[in-house]
Amino acid sequence: IVLYMAVVYLLGAVLVYSKGDRIGYIYKFSNKGYLFKTNEGILKTGFVNIGNTSTPNEEWAFSVADDSVASQITNLDQRIAVKLYYREYYTKIFFRGDTKYFVYKMEKMPTP
Repeated sequence: IVLYMAVVYLLGAVLVYSKGDRIGYIYKFSNKGYLFKTNEGILKTGFVNIGNTSTPNEEWAFSVADDSVASQITNLDQRIAVKLYYREYYTKIFFRGDTKYFVYKMEKMPTP
């Protein structure tokens, strides 16, 4: 039974549950961990209007396994809106990332 549960858990970490994209502003991005380094970020989505300004207010946590995408995000100006393409997995594995959402592609959004 334990072996069966381990196999099911590992399958959940490699089988893609859903794919999608999110648009917003990178709020935080870091390389975390002591033994296993993972790239973790927060995207601000949604807006609250305060007077004449709009402020992002919803947060979406994500992980990045691809070093080239992580480098793009690291070098990004935080005032530029981005579209992040992600894959969601059933489960997460501690050495891959802190979330079930893994960004595999990033696009800068055109400025209005």
